[in-house]
Amino acid sequence: MSALNRLVKEVLVPAGYGRAVFLRESQVIKVITVMGKQVCDFFAFNPTDPAEFLSASHTRSANGEMNPVVGKPLYNNRRQPILLLEEDTVRVHDMRFAACDPIRYGMYGVWQHRSCKMNVMEALKEVNICPPVVPDPVNLFMNVPIREEESAVILPPTSRAGDYAVFRALKDLIVVGSACPMDLNPTNNFKPTDILLEIYEGLKTSSHCLSTLK
Repeated sequence: MSALNRLVKEVLVPAGYGRAVFLRESQVIKVITVMGKQVCDFFAFNPTDPAEFLSASHTRSANGEMNPVVGKPLYNNRRQPILLLEEDTVRVHDMRFAACDPIRYGMYGVWQHRSCKMNVMEALKEVNICPPVVPDPVNLFMNVPIREEESAVILPPTSRAGDYAVFRALKDLIVVGSACPMDLNPTNNFKPTDILLEIYEGLKTSSHCLSTLK
């Protein structure tokens, strides 16, 4: 289990919106699905160079896993470990699907709809960060099993109220959580709800621990 010290900050991410938080090296972020069955599109950026960001594809490659795994880091697009997954009460997530965007909702015939792409851009604007691209997120709590014929199917999340994932920062980061607004398929069980971000002071990650991640 992660060593959580003093609670520093709580940020409620309203259903369908996004919020950005600054996470210092060794601090811990706890991502909580308040009512359950809600996906959090999870992004992270270098606050001094937003062209350096959490990369789902580099994480898959480095870990040899299709989804986040407790005890293994998430990597950025420069193949550096930036977050360590320390606790996970759900263990069902996705690192394949792109963030929803206006064109995605246009496919449903609904152009005026909030999206995770909109959410991350709005949240970053609030902290004066402008990334060159919106990267693919780590979709926390998203349930996308691969069927025998190797096709993906979106099912309602398995998470229950209060379920969470805990990450320790391995460097300073701007983290964005988007409480995905998708209500037209089972991504959020057709009813988006809130996400809660809690920031804790954490024990300094040991140099030995960091060396094992390189």
